[in-house]
Amino acid sequence: MAKLSIVILLIASLAIISTACAVGQQIKVTVGPEGITQDAISFSKAQAGKTFLILPLQFENMGYDAFHYTPFDAKVTIDNVQYNFAAATVGLSSVEYPILTDSVTLKNGGKINGHLAFEVPAESAEAGEYVFTYEPYGDYNIVYVTP
Repeated sequence: MAKLSIVILLIASLAIISTACAVGQQIKVTVGPEGITQDAISFSKAQAGKTFLILPLQFENMGYDAFHYTPFDAKVTIDNVQYNFAAATVGLSSVEYPILTDSVTLKNGGKINGHLAFEVPAESAEAGEYVFTYEPYGDYNIVYVTP
């Protein structure tokens, strides 16, 4: 009976330690300082009533062994409509913006910076009425901050 109690205590202790380690893990996503709007990016022109919302972003892996970043998981929501990143994002590199269009793996402590563009309703974007989210596959603690 004493051996069983020790085994249970050991398992419980390991679970507490594992939970404590997991609490410190996060993917820190810095959004901003603010979005920039443009009616055109390189040769791409926004559709009528829309604009390109260009967001400066930083992703930092704080504690996970690996975090898989892809721009396809980035979303902007306006008026309960969710928008994916715009293909026109690749044109940003021609106007001196670093871009985040590569899919990469961030190891623990890894960090990437750049911009993504979203084609969204002009009026809402210019008023700053949008929410950026990142929805990766997997169970990650995503923490959003602004500089």
